[in-house]
Amino acid sequence: MVNKKARSTRSLFFMLALVLITSMLAACSGGNDKPNNSASSATPSNTSGNGKEDTAKQEVDGIDISKPVTLKWYMMTFGEIPADQDRILTAINKYTQEKLNTTIDMEYIDVGSWDTKVNAMLTTREEFDMIFAPSWRWFRSNAQKGAYYEITPDALDKYLPQTKALFTDAIWDSTKVKGKYYAVPGNKDIAEAWGWVWRKDIADKYGIDMTKVKTFQDIEPILAKIKEVEPDLVPIDENQEPLRGRTYFETLNAGNWTLRTDNDSMELVKLYDQPEALEMRKLWYGFYKKGFIRKDAATKRDVDLINTGKVFASWMQLKPGKDAELNAAAKGNPAFPKDAVYAQNIVTEPYITNDAALGSSTAISSTSKNPERAMMFLELYMNDKYLNNLINFGEEGVDYTKVSDNRIEPIEGKYSLKGMNWAYGNQFLNYLQPGEADDKWEQFKAFNSSAIPVKSLGFFFDEEPVRKELNALTAATSEFAAMYWGLLDPDVYLPKLEKKEKAAGMDKVNEEVQRQWAEFLASKGQTANQ
Repeated sequence: MVNKKARSTRSLFFMLALVLITSMLAACSGGNDKPNNSASSATPSNTSGNGKEDTAKQEVDGIDISKPVTLKWYMMTFGEIPADQDRILTAINKYTQEKLNTTIDMEYIDVGSWDTKVNAMLTTREEFDMIFAPSWRWFRSNAQKGAYYEITPDALDKYLPQTKALFTDAIWDSTKVKGKYYAVPGNKDIAEAWGWVWRKDIADKYGIDMTKVKTFQDIEPILAKIKEVEPDLVPIDENQEPLRGRTYFETLNAGNWTLRTDNDSMELVKLYDQPEALEMRKLWYGFYKKGFIRKDAATKRDVDLINTGKVFASWMQLKPGKDAELNAAAKGNPAFPKDAVYAQNIVTEPYITNDAALGSSTAISSTSKNPERAMMFLELYMNDKYLNNLINFGEEGVDYTKVSDNRIEPIEGKYSLKGMNWAYGNQFLNYLQPGEADDKWEQFKAFNSSAIPVKSLGFFFDEEPVRKELNALTAATSEFAAMYWGLLDPDVYLPKLEKKEKAAGMDKVNEEVQRQWAEFLASKGQTANQ
């Protein structure tokens, strides 16, 4: 996924709720153990290994494509637009024109500008066709507002049959908003697990065994040592909220309510009332006071500690090979120390959340003039190995050298998505890169298949009935944002936060959460105490 580093700036109310619960972002999809690389019924199938076609098609299995179409596609980037992007787009369009009589107009928006620009596009009803629509970037809210095109079951069968087969019904259900499909999932790690990433070169230098570190209590003496012997390093990344990772609680994205993970009860509990939550908040604030967290964390939110190698340890969402991805991305940053290298240790069991399938999903805009062709392109994008690797890695012999059937060596300074491959379609079609295990995709399959569904799988809180109160809560609680980064004493500020929330309408929000939760359980034939 993201390199982490794709973090959502949700409404402050929800950020604080998640903060004090578990999680923000991040991104991922699935239920797929057997990626299918053959052409689908809606995808042209006479493709040679080099991606060349004899003639441009006028129809695809009975679907008329005689009209040439250009699709505008908005995609997120976490830095500069990839080098040589125009050349790659020309190659993409040569291929998609032959296959679907379709060309692509790719537009990149930096993650820092994403919310502002996308909100403006949706508000003015700008005409475009496809957009990166992950769960951690307002997917459900935008779908509820009518921003996205509904993909009907018939359309799914007609235009996206092979993509449909990539995922289980449960994963497709996660793309539903009020019972209707609004996105195509990305095919990657569908499970979520958490653990430590650390500077292995530094740990080896001082004989530190990070594989034995399981908790934040375990790591405290190590952070103290790093602060002493490596004063230029930040001991721990403040963005890695300690309540994230389903260690105690299960995120609902619904107010300050949560489910405990240490029992079978389906009864919602208030996060603020749980002793473990307060303990972890105090521990995190203690890290700040001891200098383990950046002192300017609240005012300088754009500092990239990972890709510059400025941090020793991070608690983050992991998957098999995440450390290799981080190393590959960071090596392209001139600020990253020459001998620096990251290692990882997954601590929590993998689990499937409501947002897991949508960590890198794509939506079709409701303003699209050609939604059927957009679906046909997505079918090609998700299932065609040549197109997948062209988008992800560029052109063979120009951007990379192919060293074996499924492994490449990128060429320095040429086209690269720089760690963003997780966001582009079907990762199981990706070539392997240096440092990645030969059995990387087999590891992904095992990781996905071992994941445990969360207790709240299928529950999505509809914010509309309490939109007014949520807006008021955002305004009323903005002064407590620093609690997210461990910069405020919870003994002092948590009571103040609760008081402000109550005055802004939290009781009404809580009632609505409980009402919707009861309806959800009833639809499954359950009660809260089962």
